[in-house]
Amino acid sequence: MSANTMLIVNPVSGKGKIKNHLLDAVRAFSEGGIPVSVFVTEKRGDATLFTEKYGRDFERVICTGGDGTLNEVMNGVMAIPFEERPKIGYIPLGTTNDMAVSFGLPKATKDVIAHLKADSVRAVDVGQFDDRHGAISPISAERQER
Repeated sequence: MSANTMLIVNPVSGKGKIKNHLLDAVRAFSEGGIPVSVFVTEKRGDATLFTEKYGRDFERVICTGGDGTLNEVMNGVMAIPFEERPKIGYIPLGTTNDMAVSFGLPKATKDVIAHLKADSVRAVDVGQFDDRHGAISPISAERQER
């Protein structure tokens, strides 16, 4: 898999755990022939802004951080016209990672990265409340076929 990838990093999420894993993630993608462009957030809203502004130039947008970072990325992707939307990936390094549990993601960061490198794709229901979007749940295999 050689998709160009946007990696959005929230350096303070999960008490800064990403600092221990960022180089491993970039190395794993690079060694797999997957070009990675890293964007580091500095404040709330940056992940949405980066995704909305640059996401259509990438095949995948992967975020590292917690549920809030994932939610911001999702909102940025939903602002992109449907036919130009990238896939979303998530390396859960927040404090609780409720979304990762809901999606059944592996707990070990290296296993999540391997999952992302394999380009495993799962459809997800996205809800909207006012002007905000959020993942609700993975879509079952039967529903994906419809």
